[in-house]
Amino acid sequence: LMLMKIYILFHFFICTFASCLYISGVPGTGKTVAVRQAIRALQNDNKLPAFVYCEINGMQLADPKNIYFKMAGSVFGSSWKSKSADKTQKMLNNFFNDSNPDKPHLIALLDEVDYMIAGKQRTLYQVFDWSTLENSKLVLLTVANTLDFPERILCKRITSRLGLTRLCFPSYSHAEIQKIIEVRLSGCSAVSADAVQLVSRKVASVSGDIRRALEICRLAADIASSECENEKAELKRNVTGQKRKQQQEQKQQLTLEHIGLALKEMASNLKFAFIKNTSLHQQLVLRALVCLYNQTACDEVSFRMINIQYKKICHDEDREPLGVRELDRILHIFVSVGILVIGKQQLGYLDSYFRFAMNAEDISASLQ
Repeated sequence: LMLMKIYILFHFFICTFASCLYISGVPGTGKTVAVRQAIRALQNDNKLPAFVYCEINGMQLADPKNIYFKMAGSVFGSSWKSKSADKTQKMLNNFFNDSNPDKPHLIALLDEVDYMIAGKQRTLYQVFDWSTLENSKLVLLTVANTLDFPERILCKRITSRLGLTRLCFPSYSHAEIQKIIEVRLSGCSAVSADAVQLVSRKVASVSGDIRRALEICRLAADIASSECENEKAELKRNVTGQKRKQQQEQKQQLTLEHIGLALKEMASNLKFAFIKNTSLHQQLVLRALVCLYNQTACDEVSFRMINIQYKKICHDEDREPLGVRELDRILHIFVSVGILVIGKQQLGYLDSYFRFAMNAEDISASLQ
């Protein structure tokens, strides 16, 4: 249903005028996959006007201005070699203002758009402003995790250009997760029904992220496979004949016990995986926290101290720092995943305190 909605909206945008679509939903609900499937369907529709597709992921951008280079590469092709963001912006501005009816539409996916927030959001404003131009032929699709992201984080002048065309992907229910896993395991009897149900209910109760459910199954399968190989070797040494065959058949199934072991292992590895995949500014904030810990050896550090140290790192590396609200949002993300714990609380967030919920040396090592 969501794929059909996206397809219809894209079809409408391409055939009429430039516009924007905002898609929200928790991670693992198929937002990006649905967009890609809709794009493939559009590319196979010969009745539509010509268009090019550009996919930009905020987590992969060292600087928001790199959006210009990604868009220019799609519009002008591999011949565009400029390394100047200002020059690239001007060329794109000319392109989107050009009234040439034969120029192609550009569909640009801004995935993980919350990672593109920096400073006064000038780059994002410029991109969204292009979509409102009469001759731009620019269709912007922005994807983030929260429904109220535009109103909560984006400045008002960007929100006004984003418009009200929005889709929200609901989290998967345990029944939907169970069905997806069963389809993936079609023809495989090595996974017990109880194990699939446990995974489905565990994931649905927390996030509804199908990717996490499949990862738990994969890890549990690895554990079961390793256990099976060890037991085969043990049986080979100590048991012979028909009895060995019967015992092997009894052990060759993924059970609730394997799922439990996988859940425990994932919980211990999740924080380190999260740190390795943080955005640029999230890494800068973590570096500031580690630096403060090494300098002061204090259990808790204040928001003000973190902000000062973070800005110092940004200044030293010639980067534009985020505002205090964005910094507060990052710190609370770290709290939600168990990297930090909120310490002393004052009336305002500027006077809040934070402390590590894990070893600072482990965090530093994960950032390498």
